[in-house]
Amino acid sequence: MSTRIDIEGQRFGKLKVLSFYKTKNTHAIWNVICDCGKKFMTSCNNLKRKNTTSCQSCGQKTHGLSKTSYHRKWENLRSNHKNNTCSEWYNFVTFKNDTYNTFKEGYRIKRKDINKIYSKENCYWNCRLGKNDYFQVKFE
Repeated sequence: MSTRIDIEGQRFGKLKVLSFYKTKNTHAIWNVICDCGKKFMTSCNNLKRKNTTSCQSCGQKTHGLSKTSYHRKWENLRSNHKNNTCSEWYNFVTFKNDTYNTFKEGYRIKRKDINKIYSKENCYWNCRLGKNDYFQVKFE
């Protein structure tokens, strides 16, 4: 059995950890409070991995893009290329601030240099026009 890490009092985004609740399937579950005042429970893993940084209400107010193709592109980037993505882009709002103003449906994110990480400085949107015809859109 592993030792539980005490995160009581720590902040994760808009959340403050209030107290330990229980262990469920080897995961430590914690009572947290959002800056808006809503209390709920979440796992330490979700907090540490930044999967949960606010309550659902505040999270929806953050960007309103959760069920869009743009958000799915970010989710895919984060899950499929997590070791090759800059830490700033683990946060959706930062990714959105860097890339959304030039995004259009059908665009794919590409790296200028495949030996460097996915980041604002090293990426662009790529769109296929025809069989061998592509164009690039830089992030502004």
